[in-house]
Amino acid sequence: MRDLSSMAPTGSLRILATSDVHGHVLSHDYFSGVDTAGIGLEATAQLIKQARSEADASILLDNGDFLQGGAISDVAVSLWQEGDASPNPIMTAMNTLKYDAVGLGNHEFNYGLSYLDAVVAQSKCPILCSNMRTIDGDLRFQPWTLIRRTVQFSDGSRQTVTVGVFSVLPPQTLKWDHARLSGRVTIDDMLTAAKSTIKSLRVAKADVIIALAHTGLSTKPYSPFCENGARALAALEGVDAVVFGHTHLQFPNAGDPTQKLAKPAVQPGVWGRDLGVIDLTLAQEKSGQVTVSDSTATLRHTPSGGAPSIDKGLRKALVSIHQETARRMQHPVSTLDKRLHSYFAALGPTALSDVINAAQIDAIRTALPPSDLDGAHLISATCVSKVGGRNGSTYYTDVPDGPLTYSGLADLYVFNNTIAAVEVNGAQLKSWVEDVSRIFATLNADAPSQTLLDPQYPAYDFDHFTDLDIKYDLSRPIGNGRLASLHFMEKQVEDTDRFVVATNNYRATGGGDLTALKSAKSIFSAPITSRTILQEFLATPPDYAALRTGQTTLSAAAGTRCIFSTGPNAQDVLTDLPFETYRVSGLTPDGRLEIELTF
Repeated sequence: MRDLSSMAPTGSLRILATSDVHGHVLSHDYFSGVDTAGIGLEATAQLIKQARSEADASILLDNGDFLQGGAISDVAVSLWQEGDASPNPIMTAMNTLKYDAVGLGNHEFNYGLSYLDAVVAQSKCPILCSNMRTIDGDLRFQPWTLIRRTVQFSDGSRQTVTVGVFSVLPPQTLKWDHARLSGRVTIDDMLTAAKSTIKSLRVAKADVIIALAHTGLSTKPYSPFCENGARALAALEGVDAVVFGHTHLQFPNAGDPTQKLAKPAVQPGVWGRDLGVIDLTLAQEKSGQVTVSDSTATLRHTPSGGAPSIDKGLRKALVSIHQETARRMQHPVSTLDKRLHSYFAALGPTALSDVINAAQIDAIRTALPPSDLDGAHLISATCVSKVGGRNGSTYYTDVPDGPLTYSGLADLYVFNNTIAAVEVNGAQLKSWVEDVSRIFATLNADAPSQTLLDPQYPAYDFDHFTDLDIKYDLSRPIGNGRLASLHFMEKQVEDTDRFVVATNNYRATGGGDLTALKSAKSIFSAPITSRTILQEFLATPPDYAALRTGQTTLSAAAGTRCIFSTGPNAQDVLTDLPFETYRVSGLTPDGRLEIELTF
């Protein structure tokens, strides 16, 4: 920001932003079938109306990952595949709320380019991506846009201010959706694309430039083609404000007020839980040029308690798809003879992960003849998606025994990943197993209060392996003895051992930034979804005791204590807690159940 004379007339421009909505348009939980406070653009709508009413001039932006991730998203793409020409519900919601521009995130491509193009065509505002190109080198989507607002300045004058907006996403998107994007598009480095786009916006006479950056913060220095580069983008000359996302965190973070970026920035939380608000003070120079002289950046949170927010406009616009989604979610699938939950999934394998892994192994064993394994050991690895953390105290899988509906199936396996398999050697497997333990904090035997999980890393990125006996020493950091031992079928894993690991397309293509998987050999992939494989496996209720499982043992210095947080309903299943010595501490103000573990 420039140091301007205090005599320069000033005006205000407000930037409102959402990010990582993931198909949550209504304040409704399709798993439980009830309206729920604090989630969905329906809840954010109330914040948007209030924030707009307070400002003389404002614009509303979204930072991507809006299209995929909720039940209504899956039903919408199914209807499209069935030939139904109904408007996309997420785009309908954004049009209803009058967004001014939307950036693309990596998950927009999960359903393929044809579907995304059909959705983009329905938008009443520009849909942007500045770093994706066709194979011929042309930009695949609109790279930037100009939004004009009339701003009143302190001297009584009114001037049209031109706001330039551009958008970038992680180059890793090409790997994560390799089957859908390979041979069709390329993705430029985010920083390189941003610099080029800023020049174009300056030529187009933009007074203010906003970066929609579908990328998170990293403690590492920026490197070309990295995944999380928000800090470097905020430091670029020419950028006046940044909306970032992707990692499902919040910024500014009240828990860490020391975190600062070079420009005003917000990272709104997932599912419409937050509205990012950046207020820019604009100074009008004698030449007529408008520049940013001051700013504030805050998050406004949707109320998580009380009655759910009901927006009549959105409910009316989405009534048909809402009813169809609720109907499809109640379609019977099978029967469960065991309650499957994820309350302790951050601690090691559970019945839930065992079932998913069994389905994956069956699928790979059917797809690959023994000769293709060439003597390698076939095992499976899966993450459990709903483990609270960044997504709230009630975000856990909990499906009762009895009739299983499609809603329950989607609760067991949230994302529409597809089946895949990779080959790794013993050294790569050790690296993989150790790297996923980053979700655990390094524990100090003398610490009076410490948490088991490291909030920097999401617990949903922790793999559960079959057939492996894993021992972690949490008194040691990763790379310095954290993986105490690793055995397969009671034999120590050697660097030259060979394994074929059944997994999903996200992991197989390097999702989660795991070193081992960057060099792993892909030996199988297919367009069939992991949820479909699980549905087929559960068509006949399994013998849970006979399922292949693994063993994960957490250790630390004797007497070390730490707090493990989980969902409040974990109190009903404490017999499943894989820890001998523990004490239930009680519920936190935000509804999490705290359990003190003693090593």
